[in-house]
Amino acid sequence: MHTSKSDKWNVIKSPWFYLPVLTFIVHQILQLGFNLAIPFIDSYLDPFLFLPIILGLYLQERRWVLQDNFYMLDTFSFLGISLILCVLVEVVYPYLNHGYIFDIYDIPAYGVGSVYFHFTINKSSRPD
Repeated sequence: MHTSKSDKWNVIKSPWFYLPVLTFIVHQILQLGFNLAIPFIDSYLDPFLFLPIILGLYLQERRWVLQDNFYMLDTFSFLGISLILCVLVEVVYPYLNHGYIFDIYDIPAYGVGSVYFHFTINKSSRPD
């Protein structure tokens, strides 16, 4: 199914997508640029924002490749990708590089980010 060229950017034009992106950028500027430390936010905001950003970019890529602006990730796909990324970041990276640290409490943050993606970003642009 082909869509109009104006609709091709629908995921990355969504406020539900760019809200996490802008939040991530502002947090990095405050944390690294201004040395502002808020321990809870510094520990868990990035894992929360990671999956909505990555899954949103993946969803946009799928819509471009499939030329289907109404494509949505099914529950199995988004949960599978979320789980694989969570294991990669929280288990594999710390095993391979001691600069990464396993934190069991990051897992709920990834989970909440995945739920955020599912209920906000992973929507069809098909008019009702």
